[in-house]
Amino acid sequence: MSTGDTSSRPPRIFISYSHDSPEHAERVLQLALQLRRDGLDARLDRFETESPQGPSQGWPRWCAEQILAADFTLLVCTATYRQRFLGLETYGQGRGVKWEAKVIHNVLYYREVNTGFIPLILRPEDTDQIPETVRDASHYLIAGTVPADAGYLDLRERLAQGRSWPPLPLPEPSQAPPAVPWDATIPTGLVWASSEHITQALEQIQQAQTTHERRSRWRHWVLAMLILVVLGAVGGLGWQQWQTRHVLFDPVALKARMGAQIEETFQAKLARLKKTGARAPQIDGLYRWREEAEGQLDQAVAFVQRISETERQSLTAEAARVAQERGVEAALELLTQRLEEAGERHKARARELAEAALFKADLHETRLERTEARAAIEQAIALDHGWWEPHNRLGMLALDQADWKQAERSFQQARLLVTEKTDEATVINNLAQLLQATNRLGEAEPLMRRALSIDEASYGPEHPNVAIRLNNLAQLLKATNRLGDAEPLMRRALSIDEASYGPEHPKVAIRLNNLAQLLQDTNRLGEAEPLMRRVVGIFEVSYGPEHPNVATALNNLAQLLQATNRLGDAEPLMRRALSIDEASYGPEHPDVAVDLNNLAHLLQATNRLGEAEPLMRRHVVIFLIFTRQNGYAHPHLSAAFQNYRTLLKEMSLDETEAQQRIDSLGSEAGLDENQYRQLLQTL
Repeated sequence: MSTGDTSSRPPRIFISYSHDSPEHAERVLQLALQLRRDGLDARLDRFETESPQGPSQGWPRWCAEQILAADFTLLVCTATYRQRFLGLETYGQGRGVKWEAKVIHNVLYYREVNTGFIPLILRPEDTDQIPETVRDASHYLIAGTVPADAGYLDLRERLAQGRSWPPLPLPEPSQAPPAVPWDATIPTGLVWASSEHITQALEQIQQAQTTHERRSRWRHWVLAMLILVVLGAVGGLGWQQWQTRHVLFDPVALKARMGAQIEETFQAKLARLKKTGARAPQIDGLYRWREEAEGQLDQAVAFVQRISETERQSLTAEAARVAQERGVEAALELLTQRLEEAGERHKARARELAEAALFKADLHETRLERTEARAAIEQAIALDHGWWEPHNRLGMLALDQADWKQAERSFQQARLLVTEKTDEATVINNLAQLLQATNRLGEAEPLMRRALSIDEASYGPEHPNVAIRLNNLAQLLKATNRLGDAEPLMRRALSIDEASYGPEHPKVAIRLNNLAQLLQDTNRLGEAEPLMRRVVGIFEVSYGPEHPNVATALNNLAQLLQATNRLGDAEPLMRRALSIDEASYGPEHPDVAVDLNNLAHLLQATNRLGEAEPLMRRHVVIFLIFTRQNGYAHPHLSAAFQNYRTLLKEMSLDETEAQQRIDSLGSEAGLDENQYRQLLQTL
């Protein structure tokens, strides 16, 4: 497999498959064509149409060259493919797959790790047909039609490695796979040239391994003798079979593991908070943490991927493989042990150990262990103080915790140390976010514009990073009431993300929501509505129909429908949003109070005052509970009282009954008479 730099060219991908049936061959062809439409350099035997006999160098050499030059080889596994890959097929049949398997086995043998052979299945029942020699690698199921199939999208993300390229030309494929290329007569000279070429390539791989094997053979022998002595001394223990596996780093598998840890942490802590009657800010903070942690997953995985591509034997790469195979806890144990062992001997490996400490911080974040994450970042700074990345990470953590002074110190330190333009864009963008959070918008804007300019020059104008910079700048312009300047930036960010991730991705939903809010602010409700409906649909598919993000999207759409006097359409959306938030946050959360208020106002607008009153009353009680628990009045409490008094007046209640209902609110919220009286005097 190729080990060349792919940063300036699309990844090259060879597809190895068996010609099981015309239908199977057609699905493989459509996969190859779609990869090329997505800018990935897919190679297939059916693209070799220069002559009826196939490529001029002959099929054996062509196949071997494709495998050795490819960045990734996709193995489309079926029962027939497995039979041929393992050499179990009848003699004379399936020679193509048999030959490809020999080349693949040689590469795996000499390199000892799977560096890019990816099993692929087109039916769920073919999982067992993945050959044993590549079964350790993460496989992908593409059961549906490309490009919409979720398995294809995951595979594309793995192959593209976070980058994007324009579509490649689509070759005119042959009408059917080559019928008998392995039985055709091939000149002896070409066969010899092919064998010699492949032998030389494999020898290059072997030579790189030979030096390492010679150096380590003695210590391996000593270690084996020590193990035998220990096993012999422990009489009660029998022999065990030990197997060493070399697992390929898989960004998709690592992201899935870390994402699962985030969800497991969230659910456990949410159940604990609800059980102990936690205050609303704690529950809010937990939901916010989950959203932020999930949003940072791509960056964490990309960080590990960059390291793994250049330093496959580094501690970070090793820990990543442990995480994807055995989970976050096992990886944390490994990193803690290795970093402690390094001790004072770290100077020769300062950068490697600092990288490992930052990955350790990312793993702690998946478990909401902020103190441990901060300690790991500070450890990285101590290991390699001259590296900008740990300072930037510390700034981000401080920014999230509203520690403004620490955040600014860290970002400024990172800015002094950074050397690459793209890294500078990251740091100054983060610094701009801090300046915006502390209302220094005039200082933030030029930094955002510079970050955008750098990323456009570095990645091209259609890169997802550019969309992030555009969105950040647009939000700042909107905050300074320059909506006309913000809108084209939002539209451009939306267009980039739709092209990069597809029209149904959650990141696209965020861009749609931002643009819809701006259109609503400029009274273009007809333009905003279809965007809001798309947001609801995307969130429902991405997060499930009961997720709080869905409730927020439903509320936004309902408010728009109410503004256009479609109250009958808005009401079921409001009721559904209320139900979701009650289940997510609990019945006494301020977000539930907001939902109750929205629904009560709609009922009030349709003259159903009797239905609106208990909802409005509950809305006030929730804010009173918040005030009792936190020791200060909720910002919406005064308006809530005013809304409730207005409703009672509209209900034509006499003054005595109306006052009784207001007076009883305090006891309902758990306040004694004195507390409630004093609170009312402040409103």
